[in-house]
Amino acid sequence: MNDTFYGVISPGNPVKDKQVEELMKKYKDRINDVETKTAPLAVVKKLVDIEAYPMNRIAKIHLTILEQNCRHMPTYRGEKITLQFYKVLHNGKSRLYYDEFSTFGESMFQLYFEQPTMLIVFDEKLDLVESGSLLFDYDYTFLRGITASDSTNESLDLINYLAMIDSFETLIEEGKGRLGLLGDKW
Repeated sequence: MNDTFYGVISPGNPVKDKQVEELMKKYKDRINDVETKTAPLAVVKKLVDIEAYPMNRIAKIHLTILEQNCRHMPTYRGEKITLQFYKVLHNGKSRLYYDEFSTFGESMFQLYFEQPTMLIVFDEKLDLVESGSLLFDYDYTFLRGITASDSTNESLDLINYLAMIDSFETLIEEGKGRLGLLGDKW
């Protein structure tokens, strides 16, 4: 298989270096300054209830696509990819994400389930790989926050954070797209 990016991961709008300062000013009230970032899985558990999902239930082609996409992530530095799968339990805590997910049903993992089911994919070193929910991705990114070091050094985490906020806010401002179809649910 070649190294083509298959688009499973939605990176949001790209942020150019000269835009960082402009976006920092524009979204200063949306920046969650944190002293230290909470561990990725701890953030997920604040947002939703999860249970481990066996990787051996995922088709080899899906694993290959995810691994290729991981290799195209800006944070990938050649380390071994170790994917972890978690099923999001459908309850009050995850209702908003399931509302979005059920409306759009865009997950490549849906074929493994009879009912709409969110599956979150992580890699310990690369962070969140796939969730199937833009709302979840936004909340996850926001809760992880930005450290002073991220802001000072204009780190990749800062750029990804600003890109996610800009992408989300652009959808809201335009009043269309994925979030506009959810109406007052969000």
